Amino acid sequence: MFPRTTLLLPLLLVSGVPAPTTEPAEIVLTKGDEPPPGAPWKLSYRSARREAIREGRPVFVYFTKTY
Repeated sequence: MFPRTTLLLPLLLVSGVPAPTTEPAEIVLTKGDEPPPGAPWKLSYRSARREAIREGRPVFVYFTKTY
């Protein structure tokens, strides 16, 4: 009914292996970058996560740039 390649491509796309995730240890601000005013900001996700777990509150992630 359908050629084999027509069915093979969607199956490969759906059953793909997820990409490995890595967590950067530290976010480096460049010259002129400052966190917005407000809550106490952490530059390291790991330290923010540890503090949030210790105090029982959520972690909010703020994205300042898009590349």
